[in-house]
Amino acid sequence: MTTLTETFIAVGGHPVRCLEGGLGPTLLFLHGMGGLRPGAPFLELLADRYRVVAPEHPGFGETEPLAWIDTMVDLATHYRRMLRETLSEEAVFVVGHSLGGWLAAEVAFQNPDLVRRQVLVAPAGLRGAGEGIDPFGLNEEQMLVTAVADPATAPPSPKPSDAHVIRNRQMAARLAWSPRLADPKLPTRLSLVRTPTLLIWGAQDRIIPADRAAAFQEHLPDVRLVTVEGAGHLPMLEAPERFVSAVNEFFDG
Repeated sequence: MTTLTETFIAVGGHPVRCLEGGLGPTLLFLHGMGGLRPGAPFLELLADRYRVVAPEHPGFGETEPLAWIDTMVDLATHYRRMLRETLSEEAVFVVGHSLGGWLAAEVAFQNPDLVRRQVLVAPAGLRGAGEGIDPFGLNEEQMLVTAVADPATAPPSPKPSDAHVIRNRQMAARLAWSPRLADPKLPTRLSLVRTPTLLIWGAQDRIIPADRAAAFQEHLPDVRLVTVEGAGHLPMLEAPERFVSAVNEFFDG
């Protein structure tokens, strides 16, 4: 597998921590509220076929916040700048998980010419028939246990430092505290997204239940769904080979 290198890139003069590696078409990975976690095997598997760029959102981990970013739409505007000024002269593939899946949809809405295809992995942003477990009510240990289908067989996940956990939670709350991990105006924006979209959901997801996929299927014009049996909220960590195979097949068109 290709090893990713940790580096910093400048977006509008603001240093952003980033993992980068591989050759091929550019694939932008947008992390969830747990932050950027180096050493995740699925990123290295993707880097065997793509130039993977996995930035840290401002305010998470080691990347300093930007005062003007208070909402997910603001954060998507930050990535609009990254796409147009820093990342690539051509359209890119985008993969986003959870909070990052919601973000990916916002990025596609703002940049229809720069996102070729997108994969949303258990995305936040919409309400559904079944309410999941509020991640803001869990400590880090509880979150790790709840996020996987079977804690006894789940592979070890790279864990952030205590300081990063605090920063990640604070910034996630700033972006999505109320309404909790959702935006009632998002359906209108989703209906205008023409980017081909793949939803990947763990069948045993307790954080954002898999039935939430129906809400995204209702509003996104060009969308399909892959459900990963035996996986919870982290299918890319619980079933990395199946996850990467689904991504590759979709991006191959």
